[in-house]
Amino acid sequence: MKKLLKELGIESPVYLSKRSNPKWNTNYIPVVGKKENIKRFAEVVGFNHPTKQRKLCLLAGVPERLMGESRKLVSARTPRFES
Repeated sequence: MKKLLKELGIESPVYLSKRSNPKWNTNYIPVVGKKENIKRFAEVVGFNHPTKQRKLCLLAGVPERLMGESRKLVSARTPRFES
């Protein structure tokens, strides 16, 4: 995940979160913190969930109308990423 974000020009540390039940999988949590990385994430990656996408656009200062083509851009630049 960290490598893919870096390929897309987004700096993000990834934290491991061990679950309380040993039968559960470990969670990998990326943290996109800097304003320029948040904006880049919004423009290139985005979210499928409409509420999350709206909040991301507000936080990044990016108009929501520009987000429609984001997954196509990622797919074109990164062949193993499927939209």
